[in-house]
Amino acid sequence: MKSLSIPVFVLLIFGFFSIRAYSQVYTGPLTKEEAVALQKRLDQELKHSEKKIRFQVLPSIYYTPETRTAFGAVGILSFKFDAQDSILPVSKISPSFIYTQNAQILANVNFDMYTNRNWRVFGDVGYFVYPYFFSGVGNNHPGDYYEWYDATYPKLNLNVYRKIISDSISVGIRYDFQKSDIAPVENGILETGTYNGANGSTQSSVGLGLRYDSRSHIWSSTSGWYADFSLMFSEEGLGATYSDQYYKLDVRKYFTISKKKDLIAVQFYGEIHTGKIPFNLMALLGGSEQMRGYRMGIYRDRTMLVYQAEYRSRLFYKYFTFALFANMGGIGNSLEDVNANYRYTAGGGIRYTPLPKERLFIRFDYAWGNKTEGFYIAVGEAF
Repeated sequence: MKSLSIPVFVLLIFGFFSIRAYSQVYTGPLTKEEAVALQKRLDQELKHSEKKIRFQVLPSIYYTPETRTAFGAVGILSFKFDAQDSILPVSKISPSFIYTQNAQILANVNFDMYTNRNWRVFGDVGYFVYPYFFSGVGNNHPGDYYEWYDATYPKLNLNVYRKIISDSISVGIRYDFQKSDIAPVENGILETGTYNGANGSTQSSVGLGLRYDSRSHIWSSTSGWYADFSLMFSEEGLGATYSDQYYKLDVRKYFTISKKKDLIAVQFYGEIHTGKIPFNLMALLGGSEQMRGYRMGIYRDRTMLVYQAEYRSRLFYKYFTFALFANMGGIGNSLEDVNANYRYTAGGGIRYTPLPKERLFIRFDYAWGNKTEGFYIAVGEAF
């Protein structure tokens, strides 16, 4: 199950103080006193920027159809393993606590640490109380039916990557753990059916990852490629309650189509499981990032392919852009099943950024398809 842990409110706060700071512009020659005061202020700012450790606690709020309104707090601990290395990226540890309108509780710690210029350790660890809905597996069930089940689980995602050949290419080891306690609704299809994991399961997966990243910006790129491939294994010998070998491939390309930075973004995402995977760990169609317009998990199965294209406008009024997008995706027990059951959605939205140079946007998206629709408020582009 995916959840958005990036706070919309955080970006608004940063934007307010950034706009306020940049509005103080010196337009004429300085007096001696003004020069001394300005130098003192710059020294203070420099000293503050060179601090080895910073910590902030800020409010968080967002909206998706799967959670409805969600609110809570997020902490941001920023530091460098080598404070004297100006090229080394800043490491961050971000604990968060979120409660949603659907009575979901998300306690999570996200981490992204650069131990030196070549090694990166990233992932998250958390504990979730997450009531969610279930409609069935595959394509042959009514799209408007769902029932709720209770899921409680600790979760760990750990990745250790090293750069190879160039700064854009890295390879690493990945590990996923999730121990799910499931309580189906009484006499529902999950309880009365024969779905793997209906009474709980344990995931313990280890594998390899390969990543290529030449994007101009992490949050909203205007050029470059992103490709991420994973090969993972779950076995009883690793502590799992099932056996599975699965593959994930995420490929994105960004094209600038005008001098004023209008652009086209395209994505292919594929996920293939070969074993008897629990129902709650299957590929889930829909959500705020893939196939917007479908609730995440309304359709689920062992195999999923998604194709997405999005037009993103240049900035207007300095802080705004808009987007138009179209999606095609399908799930099934096999690739043949996916190819026979593609679904389509389209939509658009407005983006706002108080930090234009960083291209970190709050997006407001609406998407619709055949008897389905969804509204989303999130930070960062869908892909």
